[in-house]
Amino acid sequence: MEHQNKKHRLEQTSYVKRKKKGEVLTLDASINDVYMESSFITSISGAFCRKEAENYDNGAKIVNEPFTCCVLPNFIKSDDYLIKLKNDICRLEMDDKVNDLYQFKQSKDLGSCSSRSVSVLKKLLYEDCLEWMKKVTNIDLTDKIDMSCSLYSYTDHLLCHDDELEGR
Repeated sequence: MEHQNKKHRLEQTSYVKRKKKGEVLTLDASINDVYMESSFITSISGAFCRKEAENYDNGAKIVNEPFTCCVLPNFIKSDDYLIKLKNDICRLEMDDKVNDLYQFKQSKDLGSCSSRSVSVLKKLLYEDCLEWMKKVTNIDLTDKIDMSCSLYSYTDHLLCHDDELEGR
């Protein structure tokens, strides 16, 4: 299949909380306190490194099929921030990505995105999340983070494949 590159804009679908006149809208994005507790980090790190499926009282779980990963409900604790982020992302222009392995829409690299909510997310990922992931996985991760948004609509797909690249 040939690579197609069409422009799309997502529709904004959720409610944005409006600030009152004179009120400053703060965007607080931080990791939920339950995931920052040292006992939780020790427990999930051990299970993750041993590749043991595990369910936690806070809703977190480790899944091992088809690969080991963590499911972390409400990892970012501010619902207001997440609504703002979603609405900002919905305004991004998306390009069609199509080949024999996948079909979906994707934004440009978010590293150059000027949205304040995306900037707050980048800061959270580069600081708190990166350190948290290093502790949990015991992997010496690089500080390079590639960020983009993908939209999968009905009939879009991503086939299983090995995309291991140097530096990942």
